[in-house]
This record gives sequence, C-alpha cells and structure tokens, in this order.
Amino acid sequence: MNIKRVELTNIRCFDDIRIDLSSDGGIRKWAVILGDNGVGKTTLLRSIALALGDRESAAALLRDLPGEWVRRESTNKKGIIRVDFSNKAINGQNMYTQLLITNKNGRESIEQYKSKPENFPLDDVFACGYGAGRTIIGTRSYPKYRTIDSVYSLFDYEMPLQNTELTLRRLDSRVRTHYSHQMTAAARAIAAMKFLMLRSKRVAIRRQSLRRQNMRSMMLRCL
Repeated sequence: MNIKRVELTNIRCFDDIRIDLSSDGGIRKWAVILGDNGVGKTTLLRSIALALGDRESAAALLRDLPGEWVRRESTNKKGIIRVDFSNKAINGQNMYTQLLITNKNGRESIEQYKSKPENFPLDDVFACGYGAGRTIIGTRSYPKYRTIDSVYSLFDYEMPLQNTELTLRRLDSRVRTHYSHQMTAAARAIAAMKFLMLRSKRVAIRRQSLRRQNMRSMMLRCL
C-alpha cells in the first residue's frame, strides 16, 4: 500500500492541513518536506507514524511525548489524523485509517477508525521512521517487525536502531518462505537458460571442430 493523502485537524501547530501525494501518473513514490525549525515537520511525520499502527501503539507513542497533542486553540478539544492509502493489491482501492484524539481536562484519549476495519491490511504496511537526534549504530534486536518499533526513534531519540544484519537475515528468510513458488519458477527459468546457453556453446564447438577437420582433409588432398 502507498500513502495517498494526509490530513491533520487541530494537531499541535496545525489548524487544518491536507497533503495530497497523488498525481496524474499515480501515487508519488517520493516526497520531500522542507521548512524552518518549528513549523511542524516532525509533527507531520509523527502523525503519519501514529496512524500506521493500531490504537494501542498510538497511545503508547503519545505517552512518550511531552505536552499536549491536540491544538490548544481548538474549541472542541479534538484533533484528527487521517491517512488515506491506495492499495494496488485490490485494484487501487482507496482505504484509510483515522485517529480521533480527545483532550479532556489535560488527559488525551485515542479512538481509531478504519475503512473496512474487519480486514484492514495493517500487516501490509511497512514503515521506517528516524528521529533527528537518533543514534547511528543499530544494536537492538527485536523479536519481530512491528510498526511501533520501526518508528520509535521519531518519538524517543534515545531509542537504539535495530541490528541491520538481523534485519537482512529475516528478509531473506521471509522471501524464501513466502515466495518459494516464485523462486522455484525463477530457478527453473534460469536453469533452462543455462542449459540452452551451454547447449548452444557445445553446438558451436562441434561446428568449429568439424570445420577444422574439413580444412585438414582438404589440405591433405591438396598435398
């Protein structure tokens, strides 16, 4: 799935902002966010990270942040984070996840709403978020991939990154496990190509050998 649109309402410094990542050619693969310090770049990235997980993960991430998440000037003390997706696996079907954050007497609670909540493909979401003050060495080994772990350094700069060697091994194992039939088909195709190349080479060698024999025979006849 790819992110199609991001909407924030009454979230920290944002009154109402909408970022559309779609274009005539489809969903943009890259987006660069530029701005001076304090204009909300980190808030925008954190908001996306919050919406990519489940409600419990979002609540846990918010607890690690100082201050209130709902915009202070909000009259109803409610903030909304909505992320729309385009799912190519389901013919480009539009899907969304939305967080409603309510501030009541300084305490914030979260509710999550999804399109088709019973089968929303959160497992198909892959995200990596890195905070500005993160470390550059990966030393921590997580038991498995979780969105909350992969974006945690956006919220806590002291959070160590994951061990890259372990990540690569898991990716290799996942590919071999879940895509074994594609790999088998690819292996067969490669084997067939190697056989044809080897056969062509053998045929070329035989033809060259026959030419040499014919040339020798002709030379002997001339003599």
